[in-house]
Amino acid sequence: MNCFVNYIEELSNSDDTAHRYPENLKRISEYEDIKTSTNNIKLNKYVIGLLNRASQTRYHKYLKSLSNKSILPIKKIRKADVSYFSYVYPFNIYHKLLKNSVIRINYQTDRVLKWRGKKDINKYRYERGKKLGKFDCVMTTTKHSVEKIKNYLPSSETTVRYCPNFLPYLNTATKLKNNQKGNRIKILFVGGDGHRKGLKNFLKAVQEIKNKHKKRISITVVSKYDPKINLELVKLNKYNSLKKEDVIREMKSSNIFCMPTKSDSYGIVYIEAMSMGCAILSDDDITRKEIVENNEVGLCVDPNNVEEITKSIEKLVQDRRSRRKYMENARSVFEKKFSPRVVAKKHHDIFRSVIQDDHD
Repeated sequence: MNCFVNYIEELSNSDDTAHRYPENLKRISEYEDIKTSTNNIKLNKYVIGLLNRASQTRYHKYLKSLSNKSILPIKKIRKADVSYFSYVYPFNIYHKLLKNSVIRINYQTDRVLKWRGKKDINKYRYERGKKLGKFDCVMTTTKHSVEKIKNYLPSSETTVRYCPNFLPYLNTATKLKNNQKGNRIKILFVGGDGHRKGLKNFLKAVQEIKNKHKKRISITVVSKYDPKINLELVKLNKYNSLKKEDVIREMKSSNIFCMPTKSDSYGIVYIEAMSMGCAILSDDDITRKEIVENNEVGLCVDPNNVEEITKSIEKLVQDRRSRRKYMENARSVFEKKFSPRVVAKKHHDIFRSVIQDDHD
């Protein structure tokens, strides 16, 4: 099977994770018989940058439909059995040339859209549905969103399928990390935009328990945001940023991953932490509840409730048996749902079904 992936090399250093998802798919051939080709038109870097800047001017209402549009290599499209996109759309004219097109999205819940200032959520979803309806298949990363997306599509001809993100760089830890009584418990927070990711409330919660557990816990924070909270009595390591491999290394040595985010369309970082055997403390939006299997791998809290965050952290610190159960379950759930082998097979099956539908 030949798959065209709308991955634009010149955007690989972008902080926008939507540009990095297609890059991961280039490695799917390590698991399935799928050969990939990518978008090598160098002009795209300038086209996308120019249109995105233009759509932020006072002419936004006229130009917003042009943002995140890319030029496609026609020869590669014609040779492909299936075409894969992730937020970077082709110009409308190319839809006539696309063969078995698939677009991957993270469904944005009401909480996410409200945080982003969307006043008319239904109108936004229907406008988005018009774009998605031009593809043969929408691949969504959460089960709960499948039926919701169908409601906003203009036609039932576009299928909606569930498939987690393909993360080929992840492998589970070789053995369960030290969880013996008396050992220092390492708690990790990773979130570049710490304001949105809930760093302030996380540190407020740690401040509440620092006197009681100062000799039992150590905190590692990876974030550019500085909430200016003093944690003198707690061992604290603070990094503005780390490379991906260094973040994974921190996760591998941590017992608890804590990020009570206020807004996130998905949360790959939780899956990364699960793959390394961390107990999870997340917010209680429906997407995170699905990722952590409704408290099977950790605890979900109201991200705005410092008292609830405090009690949950304290439970994970004090209750060694529960913590160990969550850590073991985290790796087990990752292997069953999110491992590269499992997700690559899901991609293969979805691509094959899209191709088959075209032949029927």
